[in-house]
Amino acid sequence: MSSLLVYRRDIQVELGPFAVHTTTTAAADLVSFTCSTLVSSNANSAQWKGGWAYLNASTGANLLGSRMIANEAGLDPDAGSMTVARAFATAVTTSVGVELSSRLPAITDEMGTIGVREVVNDTILTIPPIDLLPVTGVTNQSAYDVTTTYPWLLNKTSILGIYFQGVGDDYPKPTGHRWDWLYDADAPRLLLPSEPYITGETFYLKARRPAQTWVKQTGVTWSADTDGLQYDTDEALPLRQVVRAQALSTCYRLLGTRYGPAEYRSYFESREEFWTRKAYALRWWLDERSDEEDTPQVKMVYFSSPYGSGRAYR
Repeated sequence: MSSLLVYRRDIQVELGPFAVHTTTTAAADLVSFTCSTLVSSNANSAQWKGGWAYLNASTGANLLGSRMIANEAGLDPDAGSMTVARAFATAVTTSVGVELSSRLPAITDEMGTIGVREVVNDTILTIPPIDLLPVTGVTNQSAYDVTTTYPWLLNKTSILGIYFQGVGDDYPKPTGHRWDWLYDADAPRLLLPSEPYITGETFYLKARRPAQTWVKQTGVTWSADTDGLQYDTDEALPLRQVVRAQALSTCYRLLGTRYGPAEYRSYFESREEFWTRKAYALRWWLDERSDEEDTPQVKMVYFSSPYGSGRAYR
């Protein structure tokens, strides 16, 4: 379980160059701002050419603002000033955190360049954590509409079993009840032929749910959501190392389509292959683990010759 901030920075650090700064001063216009920590006699302003400035303030009109840095004069390290290519909605205020990235923006920018946040959300959509979904029983009823409450639950393969918490049980336990799934485009149903529950009883479906549908918003409350992670403090359940590997595979694929010269393409393609294979190895562990065990330790995962010696990820 990690926050969007953790997922994003894991990815940006690998993509590099990447930098985090704080304490901007009030801007006089809509396209520039200054920051004391940008002042450096050794700064290489050329590395940020074509990169992005992301304002990660928790409040204010420029919340989550992302703009491409102006090409030649984007960063003036002597003055600690930053100029962006397109204006922000309002002038930047004081004490706003700013992140500089050179490969991909933190969030999809105003020109449509895909951002790391959107890559993360697409990634966690494909990593469904296991959840217990409550369903209210009805006497003598064998077919249950569960897709109205859980619209993403559309097929039998998402369900791992039926659970029930009886009197004296500390938590829901698996049952031996037979069940099936009615595939009907208009009205899919969960089928319980033995009609095991009475009105008012709650049973649970152990199921894999898309991670985007269960988000801890702003780090406070877990709730059903279909928009995914929007703010840096939003949290999701998928393991950090799995999200990092799969998202980086996507990021390098995107970069490989953006850069023209063959030497750039070959580099991005090799990095995409590396992270794709790493993601497969980690996903294999995620899929093969025992669902009935308590949260296990990450297995030792060894890679073959393309990765050099064996490595362990914990």
